Amino acid sequence: MTEAKKFPMGTQDFETLKRNSEFYLDKTPQLYSFLESGGRYNFLSRPRRFGKSLMLSVLKSIFLGKKELFEGLYIYDKLDFKKFPVLYLSFAGISRNDDLKKYIEHNGRVYINSKKIQIKDFSYFNLGVILEEASQKAGQPVAVLIDEYDKPILVHLKNIEKAEGIRDFFQGFYAPVKDSDPYIHFFMLTGLTKLMKMNIFGYHR
Repeated sequence: MTEAKKFPMGTQDFETLKRNSEFYLDKTPQLYSFLESGGRYNFLSRPRRFGKSLMLSVLKSIFLGKKELFEGLYIYDKLDFKKFPVLYLSFAGISRNDDLKKYIEHNGRVYINSKKIQIKDFSYFNLGVILEEASQKAGQPVAVLIDEYDKPILVHLKNIEKAEGIRDFFQGFYAPVKDSDPYIHFFMLTGLTKLMKMNIFGYHR
């Protein structure tokens, strides 16, 4: 008799889920189709508890080449699981009291050849420089995965001046992306709100 798997109450990390033999509803057919037919730059806007964070975690494991985690899943024999450096940044845990730059420096992670590096350990706090350095160290372009990109703004919606200041910060933070094509293999943002509404990639006042 097959042992019943534990239900993953609150588990957002795919590797943790698999290592603990927790239940995972196989969504890799959809991910495979998405990776095969989608573009390089992607955005997903969905409500909370829709599975966005777990999906990004699955993508992280795919781009890190952790094929062993996918045994028994649809995608296991469909991809070659080629390894890429991964920049992974989640804003899910940010609060009103956090300094945004320090939060990114300490919570942003770049994975290069199984080594985990904090963003603060790169030579400059500049997304373009980080992508270039990571790509050169790994010899491959970077997969960029950013979860709940809009959370830092949403927690300050009652303070419009603060929210606009954060939006302006992000316009500068993401500005280098447009000139970083050679260093980007895949780029994905998830959030609750539409990019046009948040307006973090350009000024439209």
